[in-house]
Amino acid sequence: MDQGTAPENDQPANRNPRDLSSAIREIQSMQRALDIETALERVRSRTMAMHRSNELHEVSELLYAELKTLVDFSDFTSCGYIEVDEENHVQHAWMTRPDGTSIGDHGLPLKGDPVMSPGKVRGVHLLLNFDYSAGVNF
Repeated sequence: MDQGTAPENDQPANRNPRDLSSAIREIQSMQRALDIETALERVRSRTMAMHRSNELHEVSELLYAELKTLVDFSDFTSCGYIEVDEENHVQHAWMTRPDGTSIGDHGLPLKGDPVMSPGKVRGVHLLLNFDYSAGVNF
């Protein structure tokens, strides 16, 4: 057999359709992982390039745009960043509107919400609020 020729049973015409379906699913899964990694890298790069916290409104808009490319559901409404200031009992939020534009920096009282309670969350965090009951897979 010639070195550059594949064995006859490895030719696409001789492959089992189930094997091809499995290969296609695997390639699609790999592409999805690459898409997610690329979106995360765009957001990470923009975040690392920030010089001031007032740039978080721009980063929240980018985060929204990247998530919209990855998540396919119509009721995706908002995303952003929240910084918890435990000393002053306030949360500083940089969130987006349903159209993806920034709401800007706004404060929220820190009152012991079970998701954002003092002592459990420190620093700046990304909040993703998905309704998993709707069957969203991310």
